[in-house]
Amino acid sequence: MTLSAFAHSEAEFAERLAHLLARAQELNDIGMRRLAPNLPGERIEAERLRRYVRVIKVHRDNEADRSVYAFIDPENGDIYKAESWKKPAPVVRGNLYAPDNGFGCIDWHGAR
Repeated sequence: MTLSAFAHSEAEFAERLAHLLARAQELNDIGMRRLAPNLPGERIEAERLRRYVRVIKVHRDNEADRSVYAFIDPENGDIYKAESWKKPAPVVRGNLYAPDNGFGCIDWHGAR
């Protein structure tokens, strides 16, 4: 049986998502300090869509400059790389309910 087959509560999803967002922010901050230490960096946020949660990077010096970090399916915790602003790529990259909380499929750019 896969991880996706188990039902999880909304509270557990929110907690797992918060951990992933915190780790994504940490990775993004490290990457930005290495690449461009004089720039203000990006803030990682999540927004609920009809089907997915879109995780985005918002540039701190220009709120309109946003890009997709990943998509997450709230039904089962599957994590997807972005295919575009509106939809995920078809291949699952990781899962929020995996022992690593999905950390193994992200880096400072997003889901890989």
